[in-house]
Amino acid sequence: QQGMIKPASFNRFTGRVNLTTEANRWLTFSTSTVVSQSRDNGVTDNASVARGGVVLSALETPPTVARYNADGTIGYNTLTGWENPLGAILGSYNHNLNHRIVSNIGADVRLAKGLVFKSRFGIDYGDNTSTYFLDPFLTIYGRQTEGQQSRDQTHNLTWLSEQTLNYTADWGKSHFEALAGWTAQDSHTTGTYISGSFLQQQYRLLPWDQSYLRDSIKQPGTTSVDEWALVSYLGRITYNYNDRYLFQANLRSDQSSKFGRGNRVATFPSFSAGWRLSQEDFMKQFRAISDLKIRAGWGQNGNQEGIGSYSYLPLSNIDAKTGAVTAATIAPASLTWETSTQTDIGVDATLWDGRLTFSGDYYFKKTKNILVNIPLPSQAGFATAPVNAASMQNVGEEFYISSRNLDKGDLTWTTSLNLSFNQNKILTIGEGIKFMNAYGSVYTRGNSIALVQGYGLGEFYGYVADGVDPQTGHQLYKTKDGKTSDNPAPSDRVLMGNAQPKFVYGLTNDLSYKHFNLSVFIQGSQGNKIFNAGRLEAEAMVNSANQSAAVLNRWQKPGDITNMPGVSMDGSTNNSLISTRFLENGSYLRFKTITLSYDFPTEMISKIGLRNLSVYVSGNNLITITKYKGFDPEVNSYGSADNSNDNRNISLGLDNGAYPQAKMVLFGLNLGLK
Repeated sequence: QQGMIKPASFNRFTGRVNLTTEANRWLTFSTSTVVSQSRDNGVTDNASVARGGVVLSALETPPTVARYNADGTIGYNTLTGWENPLGAILGSYNHNLNHRIVSNIGADVRLAKGLVFKSRFGIDYGDNTSTYFLDPFLTIYGRQTEGQQSRDQTHNLTWLSEQTLNYTADWGKSHFEALAGWTAQDSHTTGTYISGSFLQQQYRLLPWDQSYLRDSIKQPGTTSVDEWALVSYLGRITYNYNDRYLFQANLRSDQSSKFGRGNRVATFPSFSAGWRLSQEDFMKQFRAISDLKIRAGWGQNGNQEGIGSYSYLPLSNIDAKTGAVTAATIAPASLTWETSTQTDIGVDATLWDGRLTFSGDYYFKKTKNILVNIPLPSQAGFATAPVNAASMQNVGEEFYISSRNLDKGDLTWTTSLNLSFNQNKILTIGEGIKFMNAYGSVYTRGNSIALVQGYGLGEFYGYVADGVDPQTGHQLYKTKDGKTSDNPAPSDRVLMGNAQPKFVYGLTNDLSYKHFNLSVFIQGSQGNKIFNAGRLEAEAMVNSANQSAAVLNRWQKPGDITNMPGVSMDGSTNNSLISTRFLENGSYLRFKTITLSYDFPTEMISKIGLRNLSVYVSGNNLITITKYKGFDPEVNSYGSADNSNDNRNISLGLDNGAYPQAKMVLFGLNLGLK
């Protein structure tokens, strides 16, 4: 697949094998293996023009800048020193090659009536190679460093062993199930990284994908080893009386190598119960109700993701040249499991013989011991320290409705709706800490997102824009004393809005007539905010970068009445601070997928040895209804796995020139052999 922006591309090959063999009446073997290879070429996005972001560079490069200079180098803006987008597109090479094998083997041994021993073992092996090359001729930075190269190789092997004993029995109207088991998991990762610059002349013209072969003045190479293990013991009991009264209890004990010896073991219980009222005699008078069940549950679970394998150990750096040893990390011995406790109450109902189905849930979830990097005083020698200090709660409702609208002969029409509400609140951050403005960096403007006790994740923090001074053309901001200023103090900043939606929804309609099928999936989000940092740059007017058409309405002379400030003649960014001016409504409704297919009649395809045959055309992201002015309302510049957990989980709703989703039309064919 070719990307919308050159040279972005993605290619993947996948092979899958599933086998099940019943050796005899008491022994069954199964195995599955998936092999894949993917190649992708990346482009720099989620970055300002000065940092090489292709999306914003395409918007902000003045049309007067030449594509190429007379000597063949990339054209650039002489006033800013920034190159046109071709500098990021053609001047560098960023290639990733990934191989992965996921394989599982299992055996079921029937030891006695109702008693089965299940053994499973699986591996997940990944090999990833990332190669980067910066051309020594085309770009300014490439000429300054006479070219750059790097190669990063990572190998990971994770294995998982699961051994469980399962018992099932029926006594009259009672059904009983029990499970006891043990699981073990180990992950081992090794990596090597080498980089260099000032490439020697004779190696500069090698193909880009051989950049690792070039000789250069190299930086010291690095190697890394990371390993963690998890051992769990688990048990489960399920009881069902006449499919009317339902009960389940679970107990799990986990031991993780990611914590110190005194904190490695944690136990997590859970319970749930259900009552199918529709089975009771007093419900028979309600003929419209086909099925009705109420349920409730309480449980705990633990989380070790986001915690480094050696975070509990004080690590050191060793200088490759001098051998000097310096402390690299500060390691609180108290690091432990993050624990979530959740209570859930729900109801399931089916009406009119399945014509209408409804499911509703209310949940209350509280998470404690969340790992957060707490700021330290300067004399500590470290900027932050990881501490299990934060706590958070989520309260919400989830609803699912499905209806069979039409079912007449060859014509059927069904609809399903998902609707989710969630209220997120930070209960504590750390001892004596109620506020941290350390997330969502915007180039030269500071951080746009704060962590605030009593508020949700993704809280935007900045100034309240209050129009333009008609005499000076300066942007005005509200101050804490109720006045306005074109040079506000940091203390005038306030919480501006939140990136989390009030609710999200999905609506699916499936229509079938004879052999034709039409499926339309709509999804949406309501009530969330997006900070449009790309628009901030495109309306800043602080340099010679190209600006959006909106600046045509800028202030130009005393007396002009407008909401667009004038040009900053001294390069000051005061007219484009992080403020409500660039905070936008992120609500949207999107036709996510529309698929039309045709299933060939069985009597037609059976003659050519086929079990089934269908052709389809599908469109993705074809229509989006939104007031957001950026490219894509489904944006999160810090949402990729390349960012730290803090950025992914806290820096929500920030558009820093992100690569947008594409509109796609797909044609396909599905067939099955007899």
